[in-house]
Amino acid sequence: MNIRWSIGLAVMASSVVVTGAAGQAPAEPPDPARSYVERGEAYDLFIQALRLEDEGEIVQAVEVLARAAELDAEAPAIPAAQAGLYARLNQANNAIEAAGRALALDAEYVDAHRVLGLVFAALAEQPAGQPADQRSASAESYQRRALTHLEQAASGGVEDARVTFSLGRLLVESGAFNEAVAALEPFVRDRPGFVDGLLLLATAYAGAGRAGEATEALEEAVRGRPRSVRALSALAELYEAEGRWGDAADAYGRAAARRPSDVDLKRRWAAALLNGGEQERARTVIEEVVQARPSDGGAIYLLSEIERRLNNFDAAEAAARQVIALEPDGARGIYALAQVFLDRRQYSELVEVVEPFVRDLRERGAAPRELAMLLVQSGASHLTLGDSEAALAAFELAREAAPDDPIMEAYLGQAYLESGQPEDAVASLSEARERHADDLRLDGMYARALVATGRAQQGIDVMETAVARHPENPLAHVNLANLLVETGRVNDAVAALRDAEPRFPTDTAILFQLGAILEQQALYADAEQAFRVVIERDPSHHQALNYLGYMLADRSDRLDESVELIQRALESDPHNGAYLDSLGWAYFKLEEWKLAETYLRQAAEQMTRDSVIQDHFGDVLFQQGQFTAAVEAWERALAGDADSIEPSVIERKIEDARQRGGR
Repeated sequence: MNIRWSIGLAVMASSVVVTGAAGQAPAEPPDPARSYVERGEAYDLFIQALRLEDEGEIVQAVEVLARAAELDAEAPAIPAAQAGLYARLNQANNAIEAAGRALALDAEYVDAHRVLGLVFAALAEQPAGQPADQRSASAESYQRRALTHLEQAASGGVEDARVTFSLGRLLVESGAFNEAVAALEPFVRDRPGFVDGLLLLATAYAGAGRAGEATEALEEAVRGRPRSVRALSALAELYEAEGRWGDAADAYGRAAARRPSDVDLKRRWAAALLNGGEQERARTVIEEVVQARPSDGGAIYLLSEIERRLNNFDAAEAAARQVIALEPDGARGIYALAQVFLDRRQYSELVEVVEPFVRDLRERGAAPRELAMLLVQSGASHLTLGDSEAALAAFELAREAAPDDPIMEAYLGQAYLESGQPEDAVASLSEARERHADDLRLDGMYARALVATGRAQQGIDVMETAVARHPENPLAHVNLANLLVETGRVNDAVAALRDAEPRFPTDTAILFQLGAILEQQALYADAEQAFRVVIERDPSHHQALNYLGYMLADRSDRLDESVELIQRALESDPHNGAYLDSLGWAYFKLEEWKLAETYLRQAAEQMTRDSVIQDHFGDVLFQQGQFTAAVEAWERALAGDADSIEPSVIERKIEDARQRGGR
């Protein structure tokens, strides 16, 4: 343990030894029988100890004060001064004992409280000699005692920067953020260039929910010391919490420039760049880390994520497998690989990799959160593959692994719905909402389940209540509109979205949903306008790019533009079966049969139960005289989800193909 601060004796020089602290009455009247000479000698020794401390002769000063204490055993200033010197010598136990003697003489003696507060604060940071399993409890005990004495010292009027700073730090660590702000604000105001004070005040502001003031404090700290890595890192973390990824990346970049060997800084810089959409720069930064530390699993995991976002799936898979090799018992390599498989829509491959690892994790009693993430991926894959029983089992295990996470409850409810068990969905989600009150995702899923079981108005009531509670969340308005459409109240849905849209001038969710509803009602001009505004706000909004492109293709309207829009959508999500179908259909309308077959085949092989896609695939095969294959595709369309098809039309196509030689 190391207590690196000076309690100091100079502040006691004006104290009269036989009284309490300066300006205070003695705890007891002085003994008239005491020798005046002894008291005078004690005072002389006290002054001598001051001089010795100034000269750095701390051990000798302690010895002199010991003789002074023998001459005057009733003066609290002497043991308080001894305590301060013991603290300078890093003799914590002696310091505590001496300060305790001072307080026994005068329970309000400020300097003794100050010494004890600072000693206990130091011990709370690094409780020496304690076993690892007892260290936390010891630290908490020291922290409570430090707070008691520091508050007493501060309330006693002592003006000591160390007292105020230590008090503020302990208040922050104990979660008393408002009290910390009250203690630190005047302290920092009087020391405008004190970066550590600004950093601590910013932490207190953030804990008290005053994010704006926290940011201002850290920005001031960086202005005061622009080369401070601590200040830059703290500011970057706050920007991250606010979602200001560009600012966070800039701050991390400046910090990394000051400390180029700090791998963690570079890793966080790369993550901020990635979240801010600067994937290429993120890759450059993280590749430097991987080159310097080729066995750094965390850096390689981030590299996999960056490559995946860049749609470099082979490179992403290679990096994920490298993480698995480095961390065979860890989950993040498997998780990264599963993400690649999800993006490629390789659901069977995902299940084959994830499920054995999940079994192994469960046998080893691994962290529940690791299990939950992998189980969600497995469940989603089973659902897409049409194995609802396996999907439900996976989602139930995910809920068990992370019972405090409402998203796991929402996944399970969705699985019940998509597997055709709406009553089970209602029961499951009803219980979930009792455990996680006022969760918007659960509200939306529960409302859908109610509508699916025929309780339409009850479902709408649930969602209207959710909108009233979360008016600032676009998802609430979108969910309500979807329910209104499902229950045949299309005009009400359009009105609700048009009413909500002006409140979210930069958001795209409401306008996108409005465009989708308008397109379904054959209001194509209005739908196109909505989609174009979405794309104007977010040129990479692949859902809007695909929807508008498909809408133009389906109407044989501006087919060249349709192809360009859908190709842009595929740049963001190149393995999306729906987008591949859209592009194939656009080429079909352009009568470019080979190109159309290429993309429609990929879509049909991926989405075997999507009736519309199988119908499209059958059409392009028929046009090329592949009548038997066309019949097979149309039969899959009839056996599929039957969404947005006319079975009688497809049956006539099958009959026509068979008459032309198909089987």
